Amino acid sequence: MVIARDFLIILLAILLEAIPFLLIGVLVSAVLSVYVSDDFVVKLFPRKSFVGLFYALVMGFLFPVCECGNIPVARRLLIKGVEPAAVVTFLLAAPVLNPLVIIVTVAAFPGQPEILILRLLFTVVISLSVGAILFKVKKEDIVLPFVTAGEIPGHHEGECNGSALHKHVCVGHEHYQGLDSRRRFMEFLFLIRDEFFAMLRLLVLGSIIAASFRTIFPQDLVTRLGSGQVVSILTMMLLAFLVSMCSNVDAFFAMAFAGTFTAGSIVAFLVFGPMVDIKALVMMTSAFRVKAIIWISVLVALMSFLLGLLVNYMIL
Repeated sequence: MVIARDFLIILLAILLEAIPFLLIGVLVSAVLSVYVSDDFVVKLFPRKSFVGLFYALVMGFLFPVCECGNIPVARRLLIKGVEPAAVVTFLLAAPVLNPLVIIVTVAAFPGQPEILILRLLFTVVISLSVGAILFKVKKEDIVLPFVTAGEIPGHHEGECNGSALHKHVCVGHEHYQGLDSRRRFMEFLFLIRDEFFAMLRLLVLGSIIAASFRTIFPQDLVTRLGSGQVVSILTMMLLAFLVSMCSNVDAFFAMAFAGTFTAGSIVAFLVFGPMVDIKALVMMTSAFRVKAIIWISVLVALMSFLLGLLVNYMIL
């Protein structure tokens, strides 16, 4: 009975803290998707320039949505001729380098500014590094043929590879521009509904896992996993990939492991998860070649792991 009580307390605590931020994130994402054209973003990106990688970081700050909402924007940037390396930098950085995630991270780790600083710093380092590596790679080796040709397949043709969870997000902004104000507002509400419940399911799943680690799982096993300088990082990165939690609320999930897992593993989770998880990889296949996605994932995972080790052994 005590274990069940503690499990419910931790579960409800995570959900009650995270749900308001999740709703705010969904609202912002819906406004950007339905009412804000991404053409103005395209105009800000330099063509064929390494400077575009740094512009990508700024654009990430201007688009406070999680990785799911950034995929359609990234696809439009590619079709408009933005350098793929800059687009990849945007995709990797945007889920973390935005005001909402910064606020959420501060709320989840009060009195620990180093967590936020390291999360932002490592995100910038990894995003720019991967972008720089891809800068000299040919566009056709990174993106799919229809993107290179400047086309977008219709939503009903499987634009997002049949992903029902994010079917509204996968529709391009031009879809909403062609609607009258009433229909557009209805689509706006549908988008909020679908995204909120899709993200809520992932949040509940992640909260159950976090609460289970704190109560149901054998605590000696959790202690061994969490105290290991290497194993703790690998464990948290695996959780980040499998749970696929939106970056708008993932800090509350990580908060449940603070004190049990090493600081490096917490930071690695907060950096790696928004860049590479199951749902993001599936959606990326609507614009990028599978080989490119694999290389991006490997690079991000390797750098996240090494930076996590750096935190464990040298920083915190």
